[in-house]
Amino acid sequence: NDSMADGTTAHPFRTIQSAIDWAAADSTRPRVVCVAAGGACGNTATYAESVDMAAGISVYGNYRTSDWTRCTNSTTIIQPARAEGVLFDDTISLHTVLDGFRVDRFTATTTAAVTVDGALNVILSNLVINNTPTVTNSWGIKLINGAEAMIMRTRVDAGNGTSESIAIRSGGSLPRIVDNCQRFYVAGRCDMGCGSPGPALRGRSTTGTGTTWGVLLRDSP
Repeated sequence: NDSMADGTTAHPFRTIQSAIDWAAADSTRPRVVCVAAGGACGNTATYAESVDMAAGISVYGNYRTSDWTRCTNSTTIIQPARAEGVLFDDTISLHTVLDGFRVDRFTATTTAAVTVDGALNVILSNLVINNTPTVTNSWGIKLINGAEAMIMRTRVDAGNGTSESIAIRSGGSLPRIVDNCQRFYVAGRCDMGCGSPGPALRGRSTTGTGTTWGVLLRDSP
């Protein structure tokens, strides 16, 4: 209940955004928001809300409310109702993490699941972005305006845009793309196909129109 929550396990927030806002309002409050998938492990919960991240407030999914421990077999879904998806804006310069979520792209002409707009010290990890709305430009993670983000242990599919489909699109920004593979062989090369359920970055995987990339670096250092 957002109006009665106090940041404790006994009185949790109903929405992710209210928890972030509460934590960010006072520097003495916790710097981590734990998001539940249900009362027990193996559950799935969907948060249909647009999330604005705050500097230094990290958000982790897949907890259970019975004792607020983290599960390995739960699914916590964010469904933003806007084209930017989950937003890291240019007020963010402190270490800020989004970890352990499936993020669904909104149906808009141009859409992204996560937008890093001028933010620094961002970490995107253990995410799944694989829904395929019918749109013109479908992007998984978008970095713009000098943004810097580490992207790791993440599954991003480009989607099915009729003009562009891009898993990671960087314009004038610096993505650090690390360890997005389910398995490596002895020489260090990824030897798992992009269709595997684990971490992977891939372009459009179905027949369609337009151009596609797994990763597009445009004017990026």
